[in-house]
Amino acid sequence: MKRWQVNLLATILVDYENVSMTDGLKGVEYLNENDTLIIFYSQCCEKIRAEYIEMIEKSQCEFKTYKLVRTGKNALDFYIAVVCGILSSYGEKQITIISKDKGFGAIADFFQIQNELDGVTVRVSSNVENALGAMSSTEDEERKK
Repeated sequence: MKRWQVNLLATILVDYENVSMTDGLKGVEYLNENDTLIIFYSQCCEKIRAEYIEMIEKSQCEFKTYKLVRTGKNALDFYIAVVCGILSSYGEKQITIISKDKGFGAIADFFQIQNELDGVTVRVSSNVENALGAMSSTEDEERKK
């Protein structure tokens, strides 16, 4: 896996098979060049609406997609959990998972109780807009409004 740049602001991981039929990508127009957006998907939902792709490209955020290689119960969730660990090891401090899957709360809880992780925060949100609003960066107050 190629190493990502550590971002000053938002790192957002999207469980696209869970939020593709809802408003999970609502708010991508607020992303900027200091953000990372990673969309995880499987063969059951391979298409992202064109208007979302256009807004993501316009934002100049670091954008990656990962397609699930093997299917199985919670397989995509495991991808996201592993990437949370990798990003935190690179020094990423604020990670948000976009999903309506309540199981991701366990990842957020794990990061919250681990003192040695030096302030890494993992949150779960229903869409990009809510994720950006929950970020704690003081340099980003205008975008939050």
